[in-house]
Order: sequence, then C-alpha cells, then structure tokens
Amino acid sequence: MNTHVPHRVRLSVAAFVAATSAQSAFAHEPKGVSSVCDLTPPTPSRLGFAALPTPLSPEDRRVVKEAELNFQKGNHAEAKVALDPVVAKNPNDGELRYRLAVASAAAGDVRTACAEISRLMELDLVGFAKRYEDDKAFSVMRSSDAGIRVAEHMRAVEVLWRQAMTTGLPAMMSKGARGGMGIWKPSYLRGGVYLHEVQRFLPLEPGVEGASAALVNPQARTVSVLKFATSACKSDFCPHISAVQVLVFSLDDFRRPPSRWRSGEETTTMIDLRSGPRGTAVRIHDCCCWKGCTSPWTSIGPKRAASGDSQSMEMSVDFRGSLLGIAPPGIRIAKGGLLSVGAAAMPLSAEHEPTAVHDILVDESAGARLVFSATDRCECSAKKEGPIFHYDLSTINAKTGTSTVVEHNIGTGAAMLDGKKAVYVQTGDTVRRWPSIASVGKENGMSIMPGVVLVVPRSPSGNCCGL
Repeated sequence: MNTHVPHRVRLSVAAFVAATSAQSAFAHEPKGVSSVCDLTPPTPSRLGFAALPTPLSPEDRRVVKEAELNFQKGNHAEAKVALDPVVAKNPNDGELRYRLAVASAAAGDVRTACAEISRLMELDLVGFAKRYEDDKAFSVMRSSDAGIRVAEHMRAVEVLWRQAMTTGLPAMMSKGARGGMGIWKPSYLRGGVYLHEVQRFLPLEPGVEGASAALVNPQARTVSVLKFATSACKSDFCPHISAVQVLVFSLDDFRRPPSRWRSGEETTTMIDLRSGPRGTAVRIHDCCCWKGCTSPWTSIGPKRAASGDSQSMEMSVDFRGSLLGIAPPGIRIAKGGLLSVGAAAMPLSAEHEPTAVHDILVDESAGARLVFSATDRCECSAKKEGPIFHYDLSTINAKTGTSTVVEHNIGTGAAMLDGKKAVYVQTGDTVRRWPSIASVGKENGMSIMPGVVLVVPRSPSGNCCGL
C-alpha cells in the first residue's frame, strides 16, 4: 500500500483486493450498469496536483471506514456509493481514488472504475501506474476493452509526463511543522516538477513514507529521496539524526525499483546528496569518525558517463531543513567574484562568501548570470558567538561584466531555472517567479503555488557554539 502521506487516514486495501480477486471483477456485471469507457484525451492542465493533499475530515474518515466494512461484507455497490462524494471533496487524494476504482470494479461498474484509474494516472502516474498494472483486483479489466482504453490513456499521459519533466521547475511539494529545538517534522513530501503555465505540481517519484527531502535532477534523469529519524536528545551534538536512507528513482523507467543506500553510522548530524553528470552520491557529517567531519562520497546506483553540459546539484540536509547548491560546468565562486573557465572573473558583492552554498544560474543566450548564496554557519570567536544566517541575491551582466545586488536579508533559500529559463527564487517558505534572469530586480516576482518549494527552509541554529 502506498503510504507516503503519514497524516492521512490509512485503511486496509487488502480486503478490497482479496474480494475482487476471488470473484473476478466485471465477470458478472449487474444489469443497468454501464460498461462504456469514454475517456477525454489528457492535457497538461490535467496533470498532477492543483494543491497539497489535505487530511480527511473526521466525518470523511467515518464514511471511508464504513465503506471498507461494507466492502468486506460484500456490499460493493454500497461501498462505491459511499466513497463517491468523499472523493469529490478530496480530488487530490490518490489513495481514495484508487479505493473507489477497486470498489467500482467489484460492483461491476466499468465506467467509474475506468474513469477513476484514468484520472489517477493523470494526477499521479508514477505513484499508481505499476500498482494498477500488478493489482489482481483489475486483472479482468486489464484484458477487456476498458482496460485497453486505460492502457492507451496511460501511454498518452506518459508522453505528456516526459515532456513536462524537461520544461517544469524541479521542486518538492512539502508540508510539515517546526518542533522544539528547530526540528522540522515533515507530514508530506513529494519530489517532482512545478508547471507554472497550468499551476500544477507533477510528482516524479512514487512517494516515500517519512521522506525529509528530495533532490530532483531531470538532466541526470533521477530523483533522490532522503529519509531519516531525528532525536531531540540533550547530549553532545544534539539533535542528531539516524536510520538514514536514500532512494534513487530513475526517470528513464519509473516502474523500476529504486537504488537504495543505508548509513552504517548509528547517528550523524547532516547528510549531503550530490546529483550530476556522473550519477548520484551521498556522504555524511560526523566529527567523531571522519577527518574534516565528513565521510568520503559513496555512489548510489549505476554510474553515468560524464557529460560536459550537465550541471551538478548538491543538497545538504539536517534536522532543520535543507540547502541547495547548483553549479554549471566550469563555473564557481571565489573570493570577490564569479570565475568561469576561459573568461575573466566577474565581480560579486563580498557578502557572497566563498564558504556559502551557492546557486549559480546561467542564461547564455541573454548573457545573464544569477547568484543566490545561502550562509548558514556558526561564528565562535571573542568578537561574536552565534549563527551567521543570511542570503544574498545578485545578477550579473556577462556582456558588461557588472553585477547588481538585488537582495541581502536574514534567512536562507535557493534559486533555480525551469526548462524554459524562467527564474524561481525561494526565501523562507515563499517562492517567487520571474520570466528571465534579466527581469530579476527590475520587477516584482510572482508568488507561485503554495506548498511548492526548492528546499525545506532552515531555521537558525539554536546551539551554535556548544557541543
């Protein structure tokens, strides 16, 4: 069962599957129930979610529980009728739609089962395609005319899914709460792309229960999902994280099981994920066991041949949230400027510290650069003890070699280009969009869909200079 939304009510689907498998759905279709499966061709405006899925109300939970009991008693039509209005009130809840499709299948209602599965593929292809293809509850349907139409619809959705993957904004849809000691407690997280033209979020991985962060890199054809447990202990190096897992999903074949990595360390303080031309790698931070407090990089999954035009992405995650670094090939930040292979250094404000985490965005056709630097460190000296916590945003005109400071403020965030070279800048938990690098600082950015973020925003460290 797909359980990637911990706060959502979870009821057993086993009874649904067992009952439909035993009686072969659609084998004895009730009279008066239509078997027509008319499907509207998929469009980009129907892909993905229009909003964050929300928890079911107490009344909806009661109705779903009653529907499950009716199903177990063999009252499949009653279960289907009860689920219909709940799904209508919760259109982004894929699990509910799947249950409605199973109940409809058992009741012999081909029209509803076909429509719900097809709509579910538009909402969350990567989350439910393989599940539907493997589920015995739909074995008869898959070999029927309705199943053939669903398969054709799925292929059409996958074409749009792959197009959107290259043009959308790599991002996360995330929800959670900040607990004591600044610990971030996620309740929902999916990695995917934001489609600005239709204001929707399209998942690119099937959902991982307890996920803390996702590094989405369409250029590398992967989505890396990180999960761990956080302990609000009160000893040295606390809070700390443990039970670290990384799952790397392939965008070339989303039905393929992910490559997995588990930390051999009992506890750690931070994890770095790197995705780039040579594949995906991970390292952990632990001052007790590694020189320089970081382990060597460990590759996850198949290594890729180096590609000169692929950018490298690196995400650092701790119990407070995440930071994102992006570096195009041959470009880096040094003291006082932006360095590019074969080109003169371009000046930058000194606030862009070389030790910060930098997002370097490049639009060669417009001769424009954008640098977003997130500084999150501790200073423990005679002059100052406490967190250094700020972000800096500058644009560079590569033709004139001049730079402009757009913003300098307290907080962290990130910056990213979508596949059409529009710019997205996150500060705190707000993401703003500009149509191009050249427009940043000259016009106000547009806020995008709530819940869509580039990083889980960090809070300042509350235990900066202690152990």
